[in-house]
Amino acid sequence: MFSYHRVPLPPPATSSDSLAFAADAENYVRRIRENYDARANGHRRHYRASGILVIVAGASLPILTTLDYDGKELAVSLIGVLVSVVTALRAFYRWDQIWALLRVTEFSVSQAYWEWRRSIDGRLDTTDAVIAAKNREATALLLEKVAEIRSNEAISFFKDLPFPQKHYDQR
Repeated sequence: MFSYHRVPLPPPATSSDSLAFAADAENYVRRIRENYDARANGHRRHYRASGILVIVAGASLPILTTLDYDGKELAVSLIGVLVSVVTALRAFYRWDQIWALLRVTEFSVSQAYWEWRRSIDGRLDTTDAVIAAKNREATALLLEKVAEIRSNEAISFFKDLPFPQKHYDQR
């Protein structure tokens, strides 16, 4: 049920003077987009599956309590525990909020990527000095935007997490 996604490595250390700079940056940004998309899809699946499970299990409780069968107390208790555990997991993992956050981040990275694609002039491996300089500048700007988007995503994620406060005994 749970899946783990590798976070893409930082942008390549290719020199911005290298002909591979733009292509390496493009590959990096595409990996980031794919990572956010996969993670958002995973959180969406967890959110929906857990919601359906809570609804079905909770709705079955009235039926289970009115029927006469062996192990009734155990069955009702187990369904109650299941509803409680899944509800707690939904609150703990915040799959709905994280799904939305990851999707918005993926949209933002995609927008920056497509703006970059529109701004580059000609092929990425061009030997025309003026075009290559313009492409390098646009590529550096793309990497800065993506870093800012990812930073904002992290800030948004962590701002709502309750962190324990340190209490000092002042005697």
